[in-house]
Amino acid sequence: MRLLIITMLVLFFATATFAQQKTVTGTVKNKADNTPVANASVQVKGTSTGTQTNASGAYTISVPSDTSTLVVSYVGFQTAELPTTGATEVDFSLNQLPLELNQVVWLVIPPNGKRI
Repeated sequence: MRLLIITMLVLFFATATFAQQKTVTGTVKNKADNTPVANASVQVKGTSTGTQTNASGAYTISVPSDTSTLVVSYVGFQTAELPTTGATEVDFSLNQLPLELNQVVWLVIPPNGKRI
């Protein structure tokens, strides 16, 4: 009898733990021209859980709770964060970062082909 009660308690708590997980889907697009952003990183803030978008900018990720925040980043774009509260679909529109050249390197090769 005691073993049965312990087994039921373990199953109850295991079910409650899994019930807290939910699946969130969505897309990541370039805000300027509304094109999909492939291979963007989608991560649950404060955890190591993450995924990447596919070629059409779509992703699917399991979040630990309804109060999670998703963070999306990609090279050349501003990082974006959105909460998943009550949503099963979260779409992102990323702003492009301005291109900046901080340094210019000049390489002068004389006509004889030898470097100075």
